[in-house]
Amino acid sequence: EAGQDLEHRVELQLKDVLNQTEKSIRIARRENCSKCHGDGSAEGSKREPCSQCGGQGQVRVNQGFFVMASTCPRCQGEGSTVSKPCVKCHGSGREEFQRKIQVKVPPGVEDGMRLRLTGEGESGVRGAPNGDLYVLIYIKRHEFFERRQEHLFCEVPVTFPLAALGGEVEVPILEGKVVLKIPAGTQSGKVFRMRGKGLPQLGGGSRGDQMTRILVETPTRMNTAQRKLLQDFEKEGPKQSTPGVSSFLDKMRQWLG
Repeated sequence: EAGQDLEHRVELQLKDVLNQTEKSIRIARRENCSKCHGDGSAEGSKREPCSQCGGQGQVRVNQGFFVMASTCPRCQGEGSTVSKPCVKCHGSGREEFQRKIQVKVPPGVEDGMRLRLTGEGESGVRGAPNGDLYVLIYIKRHEFFERRQEHLFCEVPVTFPLAALGGEVEVPILEGKVVLKIPAGTQSGKVFRMRGKGLPQLGGGSRGDQMTRILVETPTRMNTAQRKLLQDFEKEGPKQSTPGVSSFLDKMRQWLG
């Protein structure tokens, strides 16, 4: 009987995806008994051919014109039995161990992916192949970034004066932060592509881009002087200063006749 496959979940931060990372995990798995070495027999004794199936692991049953083969109920298909079972594993040939395993996670790995570690599952019975260990990748949700394959998306709020007059704003990236220059007259929703600031493709290679969307924030509280300045700007500002609003109003007038 081949060893059972196991599954274990590993939690990563988004920044862990930038480079190959190594995670240490602990799993419980059944391995060959340390006393009988997987045989299942007590010291000084040995396994004997099953008396019911003659060591075949199967028994044949006549059902009319047909002969059916089924797993031997005495030896459970192993073909041998233990007269004196091992005191440590009670004849199963396996016992449970706690193991620490190092998992190499490739760069660019995505949420929900499974990494296969061949032979790191449970031991097989009586020399059968070991099972595999499947590591399920879970990437924690980031405070700033939304991931779309190798590209990152984020939103950065800026004040109305900064958007209107232009300037600089600090923008988060996975490695920390950078300064982004905002041109005068930047509209809310404007997206700036920051090349090479995204994530690598699976296995490495060139990095994707970061799309930074600017959100112009309208003041919610103003004092009398600030309100007066905005009112004067609204009265005296040229039509070209708000092209989107002007175009919309022109279309409204044409539509209304």
